Amino acid sequence: RSPLLQWTRDEAAEAASAANDAIYTFTTPAGLIYSKQWVLGAGENRYDLTLRLSVRSAAGATAKAATVDVALLTSSGHLREDIRGAFANPNDIMWRLSSESDLNDENPHGIGIHELPIEGTNRDRLALFGMRTAYFLSMYYRVPGPDEPMITHFWATGEDASRRIEYDANLTKFWKERRDIDITTVPSIGTRISRGIPELLHCWMVARLPVQHGASALAAQKGAQAFHFYVGPNKRGAVRQDVYGSLDTIITYPNAPDFVGDILLWIYDFWLGIFGSAGLAVILMTMCVRGGLMPLSVRNQLSMRKYGRKVAKLKPKVAELQKKFAKNPKKLRDEQMRLYKENGVGFPSGCLMMLIQIPIFFSLFSALRVEYTLRGEAFMWIKDLAGPDRLVDFGERIVDLGFFYVESVNLLPILMVGLSILHTRSMPKPADEQQAQQMKMMKWLPIIFAFILYNYTAALAIYMVLSSTVAIIESKIVRAKDDADKAADAKPA
Repeated sequence: RSPLLQWTRDEAAEAASAANDAIYTFTTPAGLIYSKQWVLGAGENRYDLTLRLSVRSAAGATAKAATVDVALLTSSGHLREDIRGAFANPNDIMWRLSSESDLNDENPHGIGIHELPIEGTNRDRLALFGMRTAYFLSMYYRVPGPDEPMITHFWATGEDASRRIEYDANLTKFWKERRDIDITTVPSIGTRISRGIPELLHCWMVARLPVQHGASALAAQKGAQAFHFYVGPNKRGAVRQDVYGSLDTIITYPNAPDFVGDILLWIYDFWLGIFGSAGLAVILMTMCVRGGLMPLSVRNQLSMRKYGRKVAKLKPKVAELQKKFAKNPKKLRDEQMRLYKENGVGFPSGCLMMLIQIPIFFSLFSALRVEYTLRGEAFMWIKDLAGPDRLVDFGERIVDLGFFYVESVNLLPILMVGLSILHTRSMPKPADEQQAQQMKMMKWLPIIFAFILYNYTAALAIYMVLSSTVAIIESKIVRAKDDADKAADAKPA
């Protein structure tokens, strides 16, 4: 190692500092003194580090440059979370400029060098940059101010696959020497490393720092540039603290409205805070959501039934119109609409429930797979609510079709299919042929969902099982009310 790369701990400076910090310095042959001060965030639930970096010239220094460019390793070496379930997030490289509203992300093989204007406005500044796994973040975030650094470039690199054997050996040695664990005999750790090593990442950025000529060590430290980093869980309660500014944009729910996910998780948080059980919180959240929607669902289903009976009753007249205006489609549509209007047949409201349920499902689908409070939480026979329920774990994949695989017996998706089929059979047969055809097609959806959700988070499977149970109760209520409506319609006026 070159002496140039050796940092020396400055214990005297640390003793004089009031912060909870660590200070290091080194001096280049040209007489430039680099000083870095690491400061831990103060307070509960804080996961931030601040790096204060300064450069000053020593007495008799030959270097007269006004600025120097310093490369910083922003984040490095995250391993993929060992979720072993479908849709598990790999490592993502993420960044956002101040002028952008959305995050950019890349695959685990690195990104090219991005050059930022040296004399730019606030719109050109790097706002966020780093990497994210399913449950953890290692991220630079911008804090505007007089000590904000000028970042000129940023990029990321993936590891060289040719060094895979070397990485494996080093990590095996680390676990043996530091943790007294032989990872070759512990499949869970060995699997995580084998999956993670091909995706080890390095995120870099270059900052342009002013050289403070003739300044004292204390003055240089006061004029240091401040780099802010978040290194911790991808947890809503932590990341969304005001102290982290725009870092909360990391929490998003793809393919779903974010505000819907936030509302659902607010209900989940409420019950989690009361009972302290993530599994029970998911159950109570489900009951709140599905129970709250039950009156609307029953009303819409009854509306569909009534609509179907009215359409069936008018079927002979519609057939006459079709025969009469067979060569004039526009006239046929107009006459059919007039007929429906005269007989009180309006647009059915039954589809409204589907329009409400779809964003709820996709919000939960997106939110629960990255919900930190589910990670490692046990409930009944489920060892980890963030993964499949694994009633029987085979320890290896006995079926692997790529998009679908089986390495355990997961009870909840199977139970969901059974309840969905029971729900379909419990529903009264529609009077309208079109609705009946739609019901035949819908009966295949539970099986499709079972394949999609078989290796997904057990928390969502709990929601689906309970939702199907509520749907069965709704169908019984709908059947009883529908029978009463049919009996009332059959009575002579």
